[in-house]
Amino acid sequence: MTVKLLADIAATMDSQNSLWALTEKLAVYEECLSIIESFGPSEVDRLLSEVSDFTEPLKNMGLGAISMNDVELELKIWEVSLRYCLATRCADTVRHGEVLIRVGVALSKQDKQDSALIMQYYDKADHIFMKLGRQNTHWYAILVHNMGVVFGQQGDRQRELANYEKAVDTYRGLKMTQTETFTSILYELAASRTDRGNKEGGREAFLEAERVFLQNPKLQSKMRSHYVGQYGLSRRAAGDLAGAIHAFEVAVQAHEKTQTLRTEGGRSAKRNLKEAEDVLASLPKEDRRQIARRIEVLRWPSEPETAEELEAGVYLQRAGR
Repeated sequence: MTVKLLADIAATMDSQNSLWALTEKLAVYEECLSIIESFGPSEVDRLLSEVSDFTEPLKNMGLGAISMNDVELELKIWEVSLRYCLATRCADTVRHGEVLIRVGVALSKQDKQDSALIMQYYDKADHIFMKLGRQNTHWYAILVHNMGVVFGQQGDRQRELANYEKAVDTYRGLKMTQTETFTSILYELAASRTDRGNKEGGREAFLEAERVFLQNPKLQSKMRSHYVGQYGLSRRAAGDLAGAIHAFEVAVQAHEKTQTLRTEGGRSAKRNLKEAEDVLASLPKEDRRQIARRIEVLRWPSEPETAEELEAGVYLQRAGR
Protein backbone atom coordinates (compact mmCIF):
# COMPACT_ATOMS: atom_id res chain seq x y z
CA MET A 1 0.00 0.00 0.00
CA THR A 2 1.31 3.47 -0.94
CA VAL A 3 0.53 5.09 2.42
CA LYS A 4 2.25 2.33 4.37
CA LEU A 5 5.33 2.59 2.17
CA LEU A 6 5.49 6.38 2.52
CA ALA A 7 4.96 6.14 6.29
CA ASP A 8 7.81 3.64 6.55
CA ILE A 9 10.04 5.98 4.54
CA ALA A 10 9.14 8.95 6.79
CA ALA A 11 9.85 6.93 9.92
CA THR A 12 13.41 6.24 8.76
CA MET A 13 14.18 9.85 7.78
CA ASP A 14 16.37 11.92 10.12
CA SER A 15 14.73 15.29 10.73
CA GLN A 16 16.87 16.48 13.63
CA ASN A 17 19.95 17.79 11.84
CA SER A 18 18.58 20.60 9.70
CA LEU A 19 15.52 22.52 8.62
CA TRP A 20 15.94 21.02 5.17
CA ALA A 21 15.68 17.47 6.56
CA LEU A 22 12.67 18.47 8.65
CA THR A 23 10.96 19.98 5.61
CA GLU A 24 11.64 16.90 3.49
CA LYS A 25 10.19 14.60 6.12
CA LEU A 26 7.10 16.78 6.44
CA ALA A 27 6.60 16.58 2.67
CA VAL A 28 6.42 12.78 2.90
CA TYR A 29 3.82 12.97 5.67
CA GLU A 30 1.83 15.49 3.62
CA GLU A 31 1.82 13.05 0.70
CA CYS A 32 0.53 10.33 3.04
CA LEU A 33 -2.13 12.69 4.35
CA SER A 34 -3.38 13.67 0.90
CA ILE A 35 -4.08 9.99 0.22
CA ILE A 36 -5.70 9.37 3.61
CA GLU A 37 -8.02 12.35 3.13
CA SER A 38 -9.40 10.68 0.00
CA PHE A 39 -10.32 7.48 1.89
CA GLY A 40 -13.73 6.52 3.21
CA PRO A 41 -14.30 5.55 6.88
CA SER A 42 -13.76 1.82 6.36
CA GLU A 43 -10.52 2.43 4.45
CA VAL A 44 -9.26 4.73 7.20
CA ASP A 45 -9.99 2.09 9.85
CA ARG A 46 -8.13 -0.55 7.87
CA LEU A 47 -5.18 1.79 7.35
CA LEU A 48 -4.92 2.67 11.05
CA SER A 49 -4.67 -1.04 11.87
CA GLU A 50 -1.64 -1.33 9.58
CA VAL A 51 0.21 1.99 9.92
CA SER A 52 1.66 3.61 13.03
CA ASP A 53 0.00 6.79 14.26
CA PHE A 54 1.58 9.97 12.82
CA THR A 55 0.72 12.07 15.88
CA GLU A 56 3.89 11.48 17.90
CA PRO A 57 6.41 11.93 15.05
CA LEU A 58 4.61 15.10 13.93
CA LYS A 59 4.73 16.42 17.50
CA ASN A 60 8.46 15.75 17.69
CA MET A 61 8.93 17.51 14.36
CA GLY A 62 6.98 20.51 15.65
CA LEU A 63 9.19 20.69 18.72
CA GLY A 64 12.20 20.48 16.40
CA ALA A 65 10.94 23.47 14.43
CA ILE A 66 10.46 25.36 17.72
CA SER A 67 14.03 24.62 18.79
CA MET A 68 15.25 25.90 15.40
CA ASN A 69 13.10 29.06 15.71
CA ASP A 70 11.33 28.50 12.39
CA VAL A 71 7.81 29.76 13.12
CA GLU A 72 6.53 29.22 9.58
CA LEU A 73 7.58 25.57 9.55
CA GLU A 74 6.24 25.08 13.07
CA LEU A 75 2.83 26.36 11.98
CA LYS A 76 2.83 24.17 8.90
CA ILE A 77 3.64 21.06 10.95
CA TRP A 78 0.82 21.73 13.43
CA GLU A 79 -1.59 22.38 10.56
CA VAL A 80 -0.64 19.03 9.01
CA SER A 81 -1.07 17.40 12.42
CA LEU A 82 -4.55 18.95 12.69
CA ARG A 83 -5.50 17.71 9.21
CA TYR A 84 -4.28 14.22 10.13
CA CYS A 85 -6.29 14.29 13.33
CA LEU A 86 -9.48 15.21 11.49
CA ALA A 87 -8.83 12.75 8.65
CA THR A 88 -8.54 9.90 11.16
CA ARG A 89 -11.71 10.92 13.02
CA CYS A 90 -10.12 12.20 16.22
CA ALA A 91 -12.41 15.24 16.28
CA ASP A 92 -13.58 16.30 19.75
CA THR A 93 -10.87 14.28 21.51
CA VAL A 94 -8.16 15.48 23.88
CA ARG A 95 -5.63 15.06 21.07
CA HIS A 96 -7.73 17.33 18.88
CA GLY A 97 -7.82 19.98 21.62
CA GLU A 98 -4.05 19.82 22.13
CA VAL A 99 -3.34 20.27 18.42
CA LEU A 100 -5.71 23.23 18.24
CA ILE A 101 -3.73 24.89 21.05
CA ARG A 102 -0.47 24.25 19.19
CA VAL A 103 -1.85 25.85 16.04
CA GLY A 104 -3.05 28.88 18.02
CA VAL A 105 0.35 29.38 19.65
CA ALA A 106 2.14 29.08 16.30
CA LEU A 107 -0.22 31.67 14.81
CA SER A 108 0.58 34.01 17.72
CA LYS A 109 4.25 33.98 16.67
CA GLN A 110 3.57 35.30 13.18
CA ASP A 111 4.72 38.83 12.33
CA LYS A 112 1.12 39.84 11.60
CA GLN A 113 -1.05 38.38 14.33
CA ASP A 114 -4.75 37.81 13.78
CA SER A 115 -6.11 37.65 17.33
CA ALA A 116 -9.61 36.77 16.13
CA LEU A 117 -8.29 33.76 14.18
CA ILE A 118 -6.13 32.65 17.11
CA MET A 119 -9.15 32.85 19.42
CA GLN A 120 -11.16 30.69 17.02
CA TYR A 121 -8.71 27.82 17.58
CA TYR A 122 -8.67 28.40 21.33
CA ASP A 123 -12.47 28.54 21.49
CA LYS A 124 -12.70 25.19 19.67
CA ALA A 125 -10.19 23.68 22.10
CA ASP A 126 -12.09 25.15 25.06
CA HIS A 127 -15.34 23.61 23.79
CA ILE A 128 -13.67 20.20 23.50
CA PHE A 129 -12.12 20.25 26.98
CA MET A 130 -15.40 21.43 28.51
CA LYS A 131 -17.36 18.76 26.64
CA LEU A 132 -14.98 16.04 27.83
CA GLY A 133 -14.82 17.37 31.40
CA ARG A 134 -11.06 17.81 31.14
CA GLN A 135 -10.74 21.22 32.80
CA ASN A 136 -8.56 19.82 35.57
CA THR A 137 -5.50 19.30 33.36
CA HIS A 138 -2.32 21.24 32.64
CA TRP A 139 -3.34 21.55 28.98
CA TYR A 140 -6.53 23.31 30.02
CA ALA A 141 -4.54 25.64 32.29
CA ILE A 142 -2.28 26.54 29.34
CA LEU A 143 -5.35 27.11 27.15
CA VAL A 144 -7.02 29.38 29.70
CA HIS A 145 -3.80 31.39 30.06
CA ASN A 146 -3.40 31.76 26.30
CA MET A 147 -6.98 32.93 25.93
CA GLY A 148 -6.20 35.51 28.61
CA VAL A 149 -3.27 36.76 26.52
CA VAL A 150 -5.57 37.26 23.52
CA PHE A 151 -8.15 39.06 25.67
CA GLY A 152 -5.38 41.40 26.82
CA GLN A 153 -4.25 42.04 23.27
CA GLN A 154 -7.85 42.86 22.37
CA GLY A 155 -8.01 45.37 25.23
CA ASP A 156 -10.23 43.32 27.55
CA ARG A 157 -8.07 43.55 30.67
CA GLN A 158 -10.79 42.24 32.99
CA ARG A 159 -11.13 38.93 31.13
CA GLU A 160 -7.35 38.76 30.77
CA LEU A 161 -6.99 38.93 34.55
CA ALA A 162 -9.82 36.45 35.17
CA ASN A 163 -8.17 33.91 32.86
CA TYR A 164 -4.76 34.25 34.50
CA GLU A 165 -6.35 33.75 37.92
CA LYS A 166 -8.16 30.65 36.63
CA ALA A 167 -4.98 29.23 35.09
CA VAL A 168 -3.04 29.69 38.34
CA ASP A 169 -5.85 28.08 40.36
CA THR A 170 -5.87 25.11 37.98
CA TYR A 171 -2.13 24.57 38.39
CA ARG A 172 -2.43 24.79 42.14
CA GLY A 173 -5.20 22.19 42.08
CA LEU A 174 -2.92 19.91 40.08
CA LYS A 175 -0.04 20.52 42.55
CA MET A 176 2.15 21.59 39.61
CA THR A 177 3.55 24.68 41.29
CA GLN A 178 7.28 24.06 40.98
CA THR A 179 7.54 24.40 37.21
CA GLU A 180 8.58 27.00 34.67
CA THR A 181 5.08 27.07 33.18
CA PHE A 182 3.48 27.90 36.53
CA THR A 183 5.96 30.69 37.26
CA SER A 184 5.45 32.18 33.79
CA ILE A 185 1.71 32.39 34.41
CA LEU A 186 2.33 33.89 37.86
CA TYR A 187 4.48 36.63 36.35
CA GLU A 188 1.71 37.43 33.87
CA LEU A 189 -0.82 37.44 36.70
CA ALA A 190 1.41 39.80 38.67
CA ALA A 191 1.55 42.28 35.78
CA SER A 192 -2.19 41.98 35.10
CA ARG A 193 -3.14 42.56 38.74
CA THR A 194 -0.85 45.58 38.87
CA ASP A 195 -2.30 47.01 35.66
CA ARG A 196 -5.78 46.64 37.16
CA GLY A 197 -4.75 48.61 40.27
CA ASN A 198 -4.12 45.70 42.65
CA LYS A 199 -0.47 46.44 43.38
CA GLU A 200 -0.31 44.29 46.52
CA GLY A 201 -1.88 41.32 44.75
CA GLY A 202 0.58 41.78 41.90
CA ARG A 203 3.50 41.80 44.30
CA GLU A 204 2.24 38.60 45.97
CA ALA A 205 2.08 36.76 42.63
CA PHE A 206 5.53 38.00 41.63
CA LEU A 207 7.14 36.95 44.91
CA GLU A 208 5.45 33.55 44.73
CA ALA A 209 7.07 32.98 41.34
CA GLU A 210 10.45 34.10 42.67
CA ARG A 211 10.16 31.71 45.62
CA VAL A 212 9.82 28.82 43.18
CA PHE A 213 13.24 29.68 41.74
CA LEU A 214 14.69 30.12 45.23
CA GLN A 215 13.43 26.67 46.20
CA ASN A 216 14.59 25.12 42.92
CA PRO A 217 17.96 26.68 41.97
CA LYS A 218 18.39 24.22 39.09
CA LEU A 219 15.10 25.24 37.50
CA GLN A 220 15.89 26.88 34.17
CA SER A 221 13.68 29.40 32.38
CA LYS A 222 14.58 31.18 29.15
CA MET A 223 11.34 33.14 29.45
CA ARG A 224 11.84 34.34 33.03
CA SER A 225 13.67 37.51 32.02
CA HIS A 226 10.87 38.45 29.60
CA TYR A 227 8.07 37.98 32.11
CA VAL A 228 9.94 39.68 34.95
CA GLY A 229 10.79 42.62 32.70
CA GLN A 230 7.13 43.01 31.74
CA TYR A 231 6.18 42.97 35.41
CA GLY A 232 8.81 45.63 36.14
CA LEU A 233 7.27 47.89 33.50
CA SER A 234 3.87 47.43 35.12
CA ARG A 235 5.26 48.32 38.56
CA ARG A 236 6.95 51.42 37.17
CA ALA A 237 3.72 52.51 35.43
CA ALA A 238 1.87 51.99 38.72
CA GLY A 239 4.31 54.31 40.56
CA ASP A 240 6.03 51.52 42.51
CA LEU A 241 9.69 52.38 41.99
CA ALA A 242 10.96 49.82 44.52
CA GLY A 243 9.01 47.03 42.88
CA ALA A 244 10.19 48.12 39.43
CA ILE A 245 13.88 48.22 40.43
CA HIS A 246 13.64 44.83 42.09
CA ALA A 247 11.99 43.32 39.02
CA PHE A 248 14.55 44.84 36.67
CA GLU A 249 17.35 43.50 38.89
CA VAL A 250 15.88 40.01 38.66
CA ALA A 251 15.51 40.37 34.88
CA VAL A 252 19.18 41.30 34.52
CA GLN A 253 20.21 38.38 36.75
CA ALA A 254 18.07 36.02 34.66
CA HIS A 255 19.81 37.24 31.51
CA GLU A 256 23.18 36.74 33.19
CA LYS A 257 22.22 33.17 34.10
CA THR A 258 21.22 32.36 30.52
CA GLN A 259 24.13 34.37 29.05
CA THR A 260 21.80 36.62 27.06
CA LEU A 261 22.83 40.04 28.37
CA ARG A 262 24.16 41.02 24.95
CA THR A 263 20.86 40.28 23.22
CA GLU A 264 18.26 42.96 22.57
CA GLY A 265 16.28 41.72 25.58
CA GLY A 266 19.35 41.80 27.81
CA ARG A 267 20.28 45.33 26.78
CA SER A 268 16.68 46.43 27.34
CA ALA A 269 16.70 44.94 30.86
CA LYS A 270 19.92 46.79 31.75
CA ARG A 271 18.56 50.01 30.28
CA ASN A 272 15.32 49.73 32.25
CA LEU A 273 17.24 49.13 35.47
CA LYS A 274 19.56 52.08 34.83
CA GLU A 275 16.66 54.43 34.12
CA ALA A 276 14.85 53.37 37.30
CA GLU A 277 18.01 53.76 39.39
CA ASP A 278 18.53 57.23 37.94
CA VAL A 279 15.02 58.19 39.03
CA LEU A 280 15.78 56.88 42.52
CA ALA A 281 19.03 58.87 42.68
CA SER A 282 17.17 62.08 41.84
CA LEU A 283 14.76 61.78 44.80
CA PRO A 284 15.16 63.47 48.19
CA LYS A 285 17.35 61.62 50.69
CA GLU A 286 14.51 60.34 52.90
CA ASP A 287 12.55 59.05 49.91
CA ARG A 288 15.67 57.26 48.65
CA ARG A 289 16.20 55.67 52.05
CA GLN A 290 12.63 54.35 52.30
CA ILE A 291 12.64 52.97 48.76
CA ALA A 292 16.05 51.34 49.28
CA ARG A 293 14.73 49.67 52.44
CA ARG A 294 11.72 48.36 50.50
CA ILE A 295 14.00 46.99 47.78
CA GLU A 296 16.01 45.07 50.38
CA VAL A 297 12.82 43.51 51.73
CA LEU A 298 11.77 42.44 48.25
CA ARG A 299 15.13 40.79 47.61
CA TRP A 300 14.58 38.18 50.31
CA PRO A 301 11.32 36.26 49.74
CA SER A 302 10.58 33.32 52.02
CA GLU A 303 10.67 29.73 50.70
CA PRO A 304 7.49 27.96 49.53
CA GLU A 305 6.23 24.47 50.14
CA THR A 306 7.78 21.82 47.91
CA ALA A 307 5.71 20.15 45.19
CA GLU A 308 6.12 17.88 42.20
CA GLU A 309 8.56 19.29 39.66
CA LEU A 310 7.58 18.78 36.04
CA GLU A 311 9.07 19.79 32.73
CA ALA A 312 8.51 23.29 31.42
CA GLY A 313 5.83 23.90 28.84
CA VAL A 314 6.51 25.42 25.44
CA TYR A 315 2.93 26.19 24.51
CA LEU A 316 2.36 29.39 26.48
CA GLN A 317 1.48 32.28 24.22
CA ARG A 318 3.62 35.32 25.02
CA ALA A 319 1.93 38.52 26.07
CA GLY A 320 3.19 41.96 25.14
CA ARG A 321 2.21 44.86 27.33
